[in-house]
Amino acid sequence: MRTAGKNSKKRIIVSSFIIVVIIVVAIIGIKGLSPSSEQPINASTPENQVEEKIVKALIEESKTSDLILAGKVTANNTNKIKIDPDKGTVKEILVKEGDKVEKGQALFTYQTDQQMKTKEAELDAEAKARAVEVARSSASIKWDAYNKKLSQLNKARDDYNKENSEELKSEIKSLESEVDQAYTEGLTGDNEVKNAESDLEKAQLMQTNEQERLGADTIVADNAGTIKSLNADLINQSKEKQREENFMEIIDDSNLFVSGDINEFDREKASVNQPVELIDRKNKEKTWKGKLVQVANLSSDEAGNDKKQDEDPNLSKFPYKVLIDKEGEMPIIGSHVYVKVLPKEFEKGKIILNKKYVLSKDDKQYVWKVENKKIKMHVIKGTPLGENLVEVNEGLAQTDKIAIPKDGMENGMEVGEDVKP
Repeated sequence: MRTAGKNSKKRIIVSSFIIVVIIVVAIIGIKGLSPSSEQPINASTPENQVEEKIVKALIEESKTSDLILAGKVTANNTNKIKIDPDKGTVKEILVKEGDKVEKGQALFTYQTDQQMKTKEAELDAEAKARAVEVARSSASIKWDAYNKKLSQLNKARDDYNKENSEELKSEIKSLESEVDQAYTEGLTGDNEVKNAESDLEKAQLMQTNEQERLGADTIVADNAGTIKSLNADLINQSKEKQREENFMEIIDDSNLFVSGDINEFDREKASVNQPVELIDRKNKEKTWKGKLVQVANLSSDEAGNDKKQDEDPNLSKFPYKVLIDKEGEMPIIGSHVYVKVLPKEFEKGKIILNKKYVLSKDDKQYVWKVENKKIKMHVIKGTPLGENLVEVNEGLAQTDKIAIPKDGMENGMEVGEDVKP
């Protein structure tokens, strides 16, 4: 019985050993089939390969700024118009939402009694003009009668000098009286003309005044722009509501600006005509170019602008204004943006790179230019800007590609090729 027990124990040990061996072999087999997560020591990585970058992207990369402001996109001009119920009711709306209007263009008219007054003044002026014509015609007839009598008198005198008769003498006396009467009537006619002309002048002045008053019943645009909103229902609302709400709004978007405030510590870092980059706060992929056109000397507080409660009362803020360059899809009026204030050197079109991309050799400047996926040392002409930047004056375009300089690079190497220091 002891011998059988010992044999059974040996079989259990042998079986366990075989199972362990099978498990170990299986694990080794699985590891042999699985790809290794470890890379060879000499494997290629981007750090030791020829890398290419487009010049335009490198320009953006070099635009470092230690001054970023917040601002809001505004229009060139905004004209908000209300209804004045004291003038009367709105008679006619002459524009519609979305219309482009010019400065001085009629927008709407009021219904008042001024139309009647203007018409009455117009009719009165016309009547006075006719009275002048009648007076002139009457005066002309009277002077014609005077001239006729005077001619008769002169003829009678000539005849009397020839015949010297009593009959002619009596006729001359009668004609002299008639000539005097005709002359008086002619002068009276002239006075009537003057009076009629004076009345006409007064009537025309009254007509002009009434016409100007009528002009006040027609509301015109103070600036050119687009009818952004038009609340036509407001004409049927209460007088109180008409005084409170805007009837229409005209926006001049011929130029767009960004307005905001800059604190007293950062103000010295910004100046007029300094270039900026604008970044949409909701989508940082959307950017625009522009330049500072105003950095106020008077703080917002001194200018009368109300401070927000959460602002530091001990930190003055100065208004600034940026003119946005016109290109591509412009930002939406009222949207908020970040304003990255750039060094003055970053004017539109200039090629400014970090100096690490520019090499010097034999008193010449080079870059590794990429053509047909191969690199070559390419001569450029550049001007140092500060400690870290170079302005490329000749030899590169924004659409060109260059390689990042690395030890061991040689002419003719291809993009992606390993670089051996």
